[in-house]
Amino acid sequence: MCPLDYDIDEDLGVVHLRGSGQVTNDDMQNMPTRVAADKRLRKGMLSLTDLSNITEYKVTTEGVERYMATLESTREVRGQSKAAIVAPMDLHYGMARVLELKSDGRGLLQFKVFRNREEACEWLGIDDPESSKK
Repeated sequence: MCPLDYDIDEDLGVVHLRGSGQVTNDDMQNMPTRVAADKRLRKGMLSLTDLSNITEYKVTTEGVERYMATLESTREVRGQSKAAIVAPMDLHYGMARVLELKSDGRGLLQFKVFRNREEACEWLGIDDPESSKK
């Protein structure tokens, strides 16, 4: 399994990204093009990223910049939307906040970082997609 993986819930209109194990700059940079190439993706889908299971976060601020450039290149496919990031651990939260701050007013995705899934799903206006799997 990839350190970053995703699924698209077409019924909810949500791209659900999950991180596990060690995540690097390359893992981050490749994710937007993987998602954009998925035929299930529709413009304006919400995004819920959960970093709870990442054990090593080897992403630098340069990696965040590269990720943002790759994300920008998928703008036409993704459309305008909201992206919630769940980052309960301090390091993950800090790097996700860098992404949130650097993206403010840039591009079509509005990022917001949360410590827990409940608040992230509330901000997105959805039920937690994981709660239906339990």
